[in-house]
Amino acid sequence: AGSRGSVKRSVPLTMRVADLRTVASRLFGIPAVRVRLSLMQEGVPVAECLSEDSRELSFFGVGDGSRLRVEDAEEVNEGKPEEGLGGPLGGGAAVMAVHGDDEEEI
Repeated sequence: AGSRGSVKRSVPLTMRVADLRTVASRLFGIPAVRVRLSLMQEGVPVAECLSEDSRELSFFGVGDGSRLRVEDAEEVNEGKPEEGLGGPLGGGAAVMAVHGDDEEEI
């Protein structure tokens, strides 16, 4: 498993959600099919789920400095947060800060 908690990655904003799901899988040790990504925006109380794998990150408004909540969908559905991802967010979540870049640095 990769590091857990909060990480920063530079990725192209043209990256597809499915590809970022794979990156998150490697970083947080969650099977890619179970990774749930949500965009956290300041002033918006509910995170927007990035549910369309074929869409680019920019379609959802992901930009330089965006923060994505990374969760294990199985743990969320069962109501059992994975302790290793708990951190300050609780609920089995981790945070990935995205920095837009023309070059992929993952």
